[in-house]
Amino acid sequence: MTYVVGDIHGKLDYVKEIINLAGEESILWIGDWMDSFDRSVNDQMSSLEIALERDQDIFILGNHDNHYITQIGIGSGYKDDTQYKVDRLLTNNLNRFRIAHYDGVHLFSHGGITKTFINRFVEKHNNIEFSVKTLNESFFDTSTWNKSNPLFWISGHRGGLDPCSGPLWCDTRELQEDISTNGSYNNAIQIVGHSAHACSKTKSIIGSDKGYIYCVDVLDFAKQILKINIDNSLEIVNF
Repeated sequence: MTYVVGDIHGKLDYVKEIINLAGEESILWIGDWMDSFDRSVNDQMSSLEIALERDQDIFILGNHDNHYITQIGIGSGYKDDTQYKVDRLLTNNLNRFRIAHYDGVHLFSHGGITKTFINRFVEKHNNIEFSVKTLNESFFDTSTWNKSNPLFWISGHRGGLDPCSGPLWCDTRELQEDISTNGSYNNAIQIVGHSAHACSKTKSIIGSDKGYIYCVDVLDFAKQILKINIDNSLEIVNF
């Protein structure tokens, strides 16, 4: 059993409650620990520090974390005066982070992985395990940290000029359009954050596009997380 948690953005009290609920079960954190308009930088950093004490958990990198590390795609909430200490916390624990994770059924990333992107990044590779491995290894190659790398691309959906978004910046609109045009990526169920706008109307975790997308970026609206049961069924849990 695994719990999946949406964008945290400094909600230290939520992190403590979620960890208490999960106990010894693993938690997959979908990214975006940093940047908040109502939570302190200390809360943001403490949230991550507490979670990192848990060896069983999986950490996906979000765009609001990445821009402190790579200085690419700097977005809202970024603070120059805290860049050094946030970067140090993230960089010192960089080996705990991933761009994507696949459990054999569910494909996790911060924003989503479109076929349009994957065809550019890993040469039309249909093997998800290989693609995820390539994505994660590529991020750790610091020589590739530049705006021309598709991993950091931002499409027009999020105000960029690139032909598609990478996993850090893709959102549910782009992912839905891609699935409608190109089909799902090997029938994987994608579980993503980064798209609070998708959850804002229902104020709940949502599934869409025939069950191929679940968005968990709901913590600004509801105290909900997603539970993946042993039989791979999905269950919304209130905390």
